Amino acid sequence: MAKQAEAELADAVKAVKEQVETLSKVKSEVDEIRPQVEAEHEDMQASLYIQFATLQSAVERRKQALLKAARELKDEKISLLEKQSLRLEGLIDQSVQGLQASERILSSCTEMEVLQFADKAKGRLKAITAEKSATEPCANSSFDTNFDLAILKQVEVFGSVEGVGAVGLAEEPEEDEEDEEGKASEGAEEPKAYFMTREAAEAIAAAVAKAEEKTLPKVDQMDGEQTNPTEAS
Repeated sequence: MAKQAEAELADAVKAVKEQVETLSKVKSEVDEIRPQVEAEHEDMQASLYIQFATLQSAVERRKQALLKAARELKDEKISLLEKQSLRLEGLIDQSVQGLQASERILSSCTEMEVLQFADKAKGRLKAITAEKSATEPCANSSFDTNFDLAILKQVEVFGSVEGVGAVGLAEEPEEDEEDEEGKASEGAEEPKAYFMTREAAEAIAAAVAKAEEKTLPKVDQMDGEQTNPTEAS
């Protein structure tokens, strides 16, 4: 039984050693990754600034393009209205002059002259009526705009930051209330992570129990042998 216990204990020790080697390897990887996280975070921030600078640049270019289009439309409207205003001013002057001449002819000219001038007045009236610029303004003052605000929702979800999450540590074993009260009086301790596997812990506990079973009778026997000489005396 002692040899079996020793073998089980040796197996448990071997398993723990292997686990320690694994933990040491993982710790080395963790210590190596920690500074890399800072560097990668700086690179990610730089990329984020670049992406949003590109987005803002595109928005600014679009804004300037729309402002340019609005200025061009404004200049076109003003130019057309100015030309129409000059054309209407000329038509008004011609009409006023024609009216003044007609009034003079009506008051002082002969019937033949009136008939001749009447034909000219009709022709002038027909030309004015046919003038398109005389009916209504050639441009209005409004600027129609259309913005598809659905793009705002796309901007709200623009980009993402992802990465492999933490694996997580093994949960600590639950403690008795008395132990918790004792620790509370001593002060809070830093949380610890227990990485020993259940199989290793059970193997160690079993080996220790069997070792105690084998060694305790020997101790009693030795105590008995030590007291016998005394009793004999």
